[in-house]
Amino acid sequence: MLYEDYSHIERLFFKMKKYSLAKTVKGAYHQNPAYTHWYGNAEMKMDLVDIKAEASRLKKMAAPVKTATTSDDSSFEAKLKLLKKKFDRGALNKEEYEQEKRVLMQGYLE
Repeated sequence: MLYEDYSHIERLFFKMKKYSLAKTVKGAYHQNPAYTHWYGNAEMKMDLVDIKAEASRLKKMAAPVKTATTSDDSSFEAKLKLLKKKFDRGALNKEEYEQEKRVLMQGYLE
C-alpha cells in the first residue's frame, strides 16, 4: 500500500493495522498490559471511532438530493448541488467535476 491518493478512512485503517495492531501484539507478547492497552488497544479503538464517524459523514453526503418542485430551475440547481457533493466527497477529481459542470451548464442554456 502506497502512502498517497487514499481516502481518510483508508489512511486510518492502514494506521490502525500497521502500527496500533503491532503495538498491541508486541505489548501482549512482552507481558506489558499498560503498553498493550494505552499504546495499542486504545489507539485502535480511537481509530475505529474515527472510521465510523467518517463513514457516517460520507453516507449523509451521498444521500440523494430531494427536490420539492419539478421546475427546470430547481432541478438544475439540485443537479449542481449533487455534482458539488460528489466533488467534495472525492468521487470526482477537479477535471471531471469541471467537465461535468460544463456539460450541465450547456444543457441548461440550450
